[in-house]
Amino acid sequence: MHQNIDIVLATYNGEQFLEEQIQSIQNCVGYANRVSRLIVVDDGSTDQTKAIVERLQTDSKIEWHLNQTGKKGAKNNFEFGLYITTAEYIMLSDQDDVWQSQRIEDSFHQISSLAQSKPALVFSDKEVVDESLNTISDSFFAFRGMATDWHTSLEQLIQQNVASGCTMMFNRALLEQALPIAEDAFMHDWWLILVARVTGEVRFIEKPLIRYRQHDFNTIGAKSYSWSHLLKNFQPHLAKFAKQFWQIAAQAEVLSSRFKHKELDEIAFTKIRTVGYLKRLSMFISGDVRQHNRKGQLALLMTLLMTNSRKGKVKEHNNA
Repeated sequence: MHQNIDIVLATYNGEQFLEEQIQSIQNCVGYANRVSRLIVVDDGSTDQTKAIVERLQTDSKIEWHLNQTGKKGAKNNFEFGLYITTAEYIMLSDQDDVWQSQRIEDSFHQISSLAQSKPALVFSDKEVVDESLNTISDSFFAFRGMATDWHTSLEQLIQQNVASGCTMMFNRALLEQALPIAEDAFMHDWWLILVARVTGEVRFIEKPLIRYRQHDFNTIGAKSYSWSHLLKNFQPHLAKFAKQFWQIAAQAEVLSSRFKHKELDEIAFTKIRTVGYLKRLSMFISGDVRQHNRKGQLALLMTLLMTNSRKGKVKEHNNA
């Protein structure tokens, strides 16, 4: 069996759960025979993260790389790791989850059935758990009230991501299209699935292949707020939503700029930063701009009514 998978595990002060995560990867079916390298990329941890990795390096697959690019944050740290990879297939891992034993095999089986000559990406559902791995929900999609086929519409996917990097496997053909990750990309995983959707194939595995741990330090988690909480904290939640919305709009704009694709040209959202107030409201009423649930729809409407788009030239790098 050919070792043709690299796993990129991004860390930052991850001592609490890191060893458990690495052990869950090592215990996966297919790890011994399919995985070439487990590439740990660290964003400048000041705790025992490095010591934990060094202790586990009796496994010769495990590598330690300190991110000294000067570009901080999860998106940039994962991009640093992606440039280190050499394998035909790549998987991403957070530092605080637990992989199910079939995560590698099931992902590999699905991506192997797709055309290898063009970009391909598969991703799965995930079980939402608390710090102690007690189940909160058997399905992230059910927990968030999201349709499992949301990603099949580029118009929907460009406005709201449903795929987590920690559930993905993708091929080198996709990496060659996606790198460098645009500065205006909201997150690395969203950028990867958007590029895959535009240039190749995306497939969803409709079962949870990881246990997605929720705790106080998640960068982007599965938090779900009640209506009463949102009403009591209306202003800060709206400010956060609005900031993210215009960042997502910038990502859509730069995606359309890099990939001259007919389907992108026809999506109104890619132009929302350049149109006026009335046109934006018209897009909302027509459904050209939308969120996947009622809370999101309300926040979106308030954003369009109460905030201004951040106009200006979108920074972009040409594909290398």
